[in-house]
Amino acid sequence: MKGKVQQVPVRLRILTGGKVKLLGTKNANVAYKGVTVNENIYTAEGSGPNLLRQLKSGKFFGGKVNVYVPPGIRPGAMNGRSLSYSVRPRVEEELSRLQRIGIIQSSEFLEWATPIVPILKPEGTVRISGGY
Repeated sequence: MKGKVQQVPVRLRILTGGKVKLLGTKNANVAYKGVTVNENIYTAEGSGPNLLRQLKSGKFFGGKVNVYVPPGIRPGAMNGRSLSYSVRPRVEEELSRLQRIGIIQSSEFLEWATPIVPILKPEGTVRISGGY
């Protein structure tokens, strides 16, 4: 990436309470499996592995991952919300796109699930969010 790295006004904390020092950010076009997006790339201080080499479209391939769930919490799946007929084709198109590029995958049953919430973008496409 060419160009000047900008200062970062954001502070990050990890789950254990430690702080991550961000050195800067640079806006760049990022392409993966035929999809190009414009994203901010952050540079962090640390001795850990390079996350950009381990993360591929939201998947982690670097080893075991632990998710902390407080004791006594049981899995839950919320019922889906109804979608208007006018937005349904755009939601199906976005879900197909996300599945095609490996962000999501189909599943018959999950212990943990939340309904999706479609957010209409100005250009007419849909962003899929979770309704927690």
